[in-house]
Amino acid sequence: MSGTPEYMATDAFAVNIAIGVHTGLRKGTDAPSSARLWQAINECDDTAWADAARFAAEGIESMGYKLVRVED
Repeated sequence: MSGTPEYMATDAFAVNIAIGVHTGLRKGTDAPSSARLWQAINECDDTAWADAARFAAEGIESMGYKLVRVED
């Protein structure tokens, strides 16, 4: 790994998880239920999806992991 590693803040980490899973349901699977799941997230009108993504990010961090980005 070259460049300078930059640790991602928890909020940014959570956003990346949310975007990755949401996009993965649309583009990364042909499972029959993926469209319904994607639509449910897309129609979420409160903080449920953001809260769940933050919970996932905090859980990963509680195990000692960090998301690191390297700028070249």
